Amino acid sequence: MRQRRILRFSHLLPIDLVILLPLTVLQQESADIEDLSSALQEAVPHVKHLPKAIAYLILFIWHRRPAEEHEDLIRLVDQQAPNMEVEKMAKSIADVLIESGFVEHFAESIAESVAESTEPNIEHCINQGIEHGKMLAKQEYIIQLLYSRFLAIPDPVRNKIQLIHDIAHLDTIFNKALTVETIDEIGLQNSDD
Repeated sequence: MRQRRILRFSHLLPIDLVILLPLTVLQQESADIEDLSSALQEAVPHVKHLPKAIAYLILFIWHRRPAEEHEDLIRLVDQQAPNMEVEKMAKSIADVLIESGFVEHFAESIAESVAESTEPNIEHCINQGIEHGKMLAKQEYIIQLLYSRFLAIPDPVRNKIQLIHDIAHLDTIFNKALTVETIDEIGLQNSDD
């Protein structure tokens, strides 16, 4: 049987905990759900008063863990940080799409397709809508991640992110945003994307 290495953080300063504990959770990216749950149970109580740290952990769960684990892991974070309204922070992609006006845009797109053609290609409209929804959600997650890491996002960077429509490029930016030391390292302020 594999022994789990449980780290104890009682000897660290509070500022050390804020930095170190989310990293211990990130180290569990490939671990089974039990090990990740243990890391969350250890980390969240120390950062539960920091909305940015909780948001960062939620983004990690949404983007790095299998979908079937999301509900249980979000609930675990919510139990460890009951005053943070974690459920609201972890709103679904559907909520993001509704709030962004995507649903209305999608309905208008179908209506236009019907008006322009005697045989509308509904499947094409649905696929186009799904891709557009993925793009909007990824843009929003990048913005949330940058905000949680750096507390402010320059308007030019936010605008560039919202202008990127290529999902693979957005994935690359998201992965960079997880590890860079400064927003400038992502390379969006002076690029022509």
